[in-house]
Formats: sequence, C-alpha cells, structure tokens
Amino acid sequence: MTDVFVVAVLVALIQFGTLLQITPGPGAVAFGAVVISTMLAAEAFDTRLLWDRSGGSADSAEGTLERG
Repeated sequence: MTDVFVVAVLVALIQFGTLLQITPGPGAVAFGAVVISTMLAAEAFDTRLLWDRSGGSADSAEGTLERG
C-alpha cells in the first residue's frame, strides 16, 4: 500500500503545479521498477508451497483440534 500512497502524494503535488515545480529524477524510474517487480513477485509467490514444505496445513490442524 505504500506505492499507492506515494502515487497519490505525487498526483496531489502535480496538481499544485502553480505553487511549486516538480522534476522527476532517476528515483521515479527506480520506484516504478520496484513497483513492477513487487507485482510480479506477488504473482509468482505461492504460500501453499511453504505449507507443503513445512509439513503442516490448515486442514490437518483443524482435524487435530476436532479430534482432541
């Protein structure tokens, strides 16, 4: 959600163009690259794989609670 906040602040600052001048530098390109890489990483990351590797799952935990 930080990226959404930063974009909202930048849009608000651009709307105040008569009061101040904004010049995007290399940081704007780096920020855009980080946002895109975060989106791609979120698509590729599968939390089920972590549960499978650890040997636990939500279904088996519920089953032990019901039996106990």
